[in-house]
Amino acid sequence: MAALSYGAADGQYNLHTIGSGLHSTWSKKLLLQVEIPDGLTAKSAVIDPTKIIALGGGLLGWVDLWKGIVICDVLNPEAKASFVPMPKLLPNNNELYGIQYSARPFRDVTFSNGYIRCAEFEELVKLRPTIVPVVTDPWDRDELQDSELAICPPQEEEEVYDVVGWRLITWYRGLTWNGWRKGSMLHSDDLGTVSLPQLGGGVCAHLNVSFKNLKTAAPTLCGDDDVVYLVSMLEEDDQAAWIVTLDTKRKSLGEVIPCSAQGSFIYYPTFVSCVLAKYLDANKSDGAQVGVQNACDAAPQNFHGPEKKRQRLS
Repeated sequence: MAALSYGAADGQYNLHTIGSGLHSTWSKKLLLQVEIPDGLTAKSAVIDPTKIIALGGGLLGWVDLWKGIVICDVLNPEAKASFVPMPKLLPNNNELYGIQYSARPFRDVTFSNGYIRCAEFEELVKLRPTIVPVVTDPWDRDELQDSELAICPPQEEEEVYDVVGWRLITWYRGLTWNGWRKGSMLHSDDLGTVSLPQLGGGVCAHLNVSFKNLKTAAPTLCGDDDVVYLVSMLEEDDQAAWIVTLDTKRKSLGEVIPCSAQGSFIYYPTFVSCVLAKYLDANKSDGAQVGVQNACDAAPQNFHGPEKKRQRLS
């Protein structure tokens, strides 16, 4: 097992490891240097990791979905740590969320088939037209009533945006590369209408909806190179949600799995991808089906996420 903690200076980390022996104890090593790519500062590599990915052998990557990945060979005490910056952010995500919030609502990173992979989801918004009040010109009036002469301070109009769709992009890179390469791109208009099954079976005709009209977030990558999972709801406070499978290369919709969303928050899911799914048969294992139905757990009580900014996205 391995863990990472912050060192005394920016860009320094302590690596903690423990073996599997009966009497093993934790050891601590200061990573004296984190190799920073050209153009970045040591401060850029100060990360707040939200997940860890295994990169083969003793390599582990601590992932900050905003900034990047600190990679270290935990089996080689002499190895230096390296830093891989995240791809450039899609424009609306920086505006809607801001770095003080979690990036989990729109990003995920994994490692498969020799490549680090990143998926990013972005809501597309449009400025809602505002109604301009009619201004009366006194030049055209023969009489002015006192009741019309109240002086009102000018009101600053708040810009309101509507969600009109979304787009999804994937990136990939080898462990020795010095940059990311574009994988697939997908737009909500590519998918058309989706039929949403109910928990317990059956499909209701009124749940055939345009995909872009669903509240959707939280891309999740698994082992398949071109497959991304999203969470969708009819409304943000609904009790039902769906985990939707997308083939980003073929721009096609795969399996749609219903799950309970009671007490959950769509933009901060608590489920994670797991290779155990490959060994579970939902038709034979009650536990597997229960796991699917309860995939959307409640968000932490102290999480306030991007909902404040999202109030302007009705």
